[in-house]
Amino acid sequence: MKFNPLLEALKPKLSTTFDNALFPVQVLKKLDRASISTLKQRIVCQKLVYFGEIIHLMPQYPYRLYLHGPYSTELAKDLYSFSPLFNEVPDIQFASEELSERFEHLRTWSNSLSSEELELLATYDWFKRACSDSDEKAAEHVKKFKNASEGQIKWCMEKLAEFQK
Repeated sequence: MKFNPLLEALKPKLSTTFDNALFPVQVLKKLDRASISTLKQRIVCQKLVYFGEIIHLMPQYPYRLYLHGPYSTELAKDLYSFSPLFNEVPDIQFASEELSERFEHLRTWSNSLSSEELELLATYDWFKRACSDSDEKAAEHVKKFKNASEGQIKWCMEKLAEFQK
């Protein structure tokens, strides 16, 4: 597929291959969340790609725990590289019905979630996955790291169980 020359010029600035960097931007655009103008928007983008990776919708980026939950420097670099040209990014056409279903699952699950909620969910999930923690241990970490209440932890567990379905 031939792209706008301005998009092609981004290749040397990206942390990964052009296609792997373009795909998350296309998905974020289709979710109507492809903007990084504010901190909250950047958090949403990071967390949606994070959750997209979990359901094998997105290419993999390395994540580290950061103030606002799991954060990928490489993803941030790619998003910043594409950001002046978000409007030039072509709409995505999923190659399979399975990818379309995964996208719809992510859209439905995340549609009403705020940046703060996505941050809390991703942080809880990160502790479970990256540290191979039990629910109880992940809850302890999130309580300390995010100052989360019991109610918030319970909500995270329920919302993540819904996501895993």
